Amino acid sequence: MDIILLLVALTLAGSVGLFAFVGQQALVARRHNMSPRSGSGSAATNQGISPVSLLRRQQSRIPFSKLLPLSRESEERMNRELERAGWPLRVSEYLSLRAATAAAGGLTGLLLMVSQPVPGWLKLPLILAAVLAGWLLPRLLLSRARRKRLATIENQLPDALLAMAKSLQVGAGLMQALSNTAEQTPAPLGREMERTLRDLHLGAEAEDVFGALAERVGSGDVDIMVAAIVIQRTTGGNLSEVLLNVASTIRERAEIRGEILTLTASQRLSANMVALMPVLVAAAFIFLQPDYGDLLLHTLPGQISLAIAIGFELSGYWLIRRLGVIEV
Repeated sequence: MDIILLLVALTLAGSVGLFAFVGQQALVARRHNMSPRSGSGSAATNQGISPVSLLRRQQSRIPFSKLLPLSRESEERMNRELERAGWPLRVSEYLSLRAATAAAGGLTGLLLMVSQPVPGWLKLPLILAAVLAGWLLPRLLLSRARRKRLATIENQLPDALLAMAKSLQVGAGLMQALSNTAEQTPAPLGREMERTLRDLHLGAEAEDVFGALAERVGSGDVDIMVAAIVIQRTTGGNLSEVLLNVASTIRERAEIRGEILTLTASQRLSANMVALMPVLVAAAFIFLQPDYGDLLLHTLPGQISLAIAIGFELSGYWLIRRLGVIEV
C-alpha cells in the first residue's frame, strides 16, 4: 500500500509539473507573438528568404522536442497536423500535453486500484492501459478537430471561389480579389486566406504561398483550387472562368460524397449493430445472470477470455470502419 501511495504521489507531481510546463510554454509563445515584428518581413525579403520558409523555421525552433528522439520529419508532420486542426500549440506543447494526460491516466488507474480490489497480475496491465489511454486522448481530440475544421473549410470553399471570380470579373486583380474574399469569408478559411495574402504582400512567390496554403489545409478541394491558380499563372487564361469551373467541380464532389453517405448508411448502421451485439450480450450475462458474470470477471480464464474478446472487438470495429471509407 505504501508503494502504491508513493507512486500516486509521484504521478500526481509529474502531472502537475507537466501541465505547468505546458502553461509556461503557451505564455512564452504568446509573448513572442506580441513582440514587434516590423523589420522581419523586409529582412527576409532582402536576404532572399521566402517568408513562408522563414515562418516554418521559426516554428521549428522547439527546445523541448530536441530532448526527445524525434526526427525532423516527425516534427514537421506534427506541426502540420496542429496547423490543420487549428490548434495554437507548438510541437513541444503538444507532446507535453500528451505526457501530462498519460501521467493523469496512470494516476487514475492507481487510484482505482487503491479503491477497488484488483488481482495482482492485472495491476500492471491496467496501469499501462490507463497510461496508453491518456497518451492517445489528445491525439483523438486532434484528429476530431482536424476533421471538423476540414469539413468547415470544404463547405466554405465554393462560396469563396465564387466571390473571387466575381471580383475578378469586375476588373480586380488577384490580390484585391483575395483580399475581398478573405474579408467576406468567416474563419477558418478566411484566416487562411488572410495568411496567404500577408505572405504575398511580404514578397514571397505566389506558387510557394499557394502551395503552403494547400499543405496547411490538407484538403483535396483546396489542392484543386491551388493547381488551377498556379497553372493559370503559368499558361495564362481567364482566371475567373477557371475558378467558376473549380467551384462547380467542388460542388459536384460534395454531392457525390453526400450520395455515398446516403447509400452506405444502412451498411454502416448494420456494422455498428454487429459490433454492439457482443457488448450487449456480455452486459446481459453480467447483470441478468450474476453467476456467469462472476465467472467472466473474477476468474483467470474468464478475465483472459474477456481481454481477448475486447481486443478482437476493437480490431474488428476498426477494420469495418476502414473498409467503409470511400475516397472521392
